[in-house]
Amino acid sequence: MTTQTPAQRPSYPGRDRLNETSARARRAFAAVFKEGRRHDPKLLPQLEALVQEAAETMGRIAADAEALEQSSVRHQRELKRLADKNRALLRKAQRRGSTRATGILERLDAHLSEQLVPDGDDS
Repeated sequence: MTTQTPAQRPSYPGRDRLNETSARARRAFAAVFKEGRRHDPKLLPQLEALVQEAAETMGRIAADAEALEQSSVRHQRELKRLADKNRALLRKAQRRGSTRATGILERLDAHLSEQLVPDGDDS
C-alpha cells in the first residue's frame, strides 16, 4: 500500500529564495560566532552589528508586509464589520446607563472625525 503525500499548497512568489537566503545568513552568523568565540573575539562585535542590521531590516520588511495586508479590501471590510459590532454593543450599554460606554463612544467619534478631516498637506 502506498501513501500519497498531500499536495503542497502554493506559496508566495520568492519564498524559496527568501528561505535559502535566510538559511544562508543564519549559517554564516553561526559560523562567525563559533570562530569568534573559539579563536578571534574581535569578530563578535562586528557579528553583533550585522545581526542587529539584519533584524532591523527584516523588521521593516515585516511591517511593510503587514501594512500591505491591512490595506486589502477584505481586511478593511472585516475591520469595519467588527467596529460596527463593537459600536452597537457600546450603544446598547450606553442606553442601559453605562458612563464608561458613553466615554468610549465619544473617544471613538472624536478619533473617526480626526481621520475624516483632510489635513491640507496634500500639495
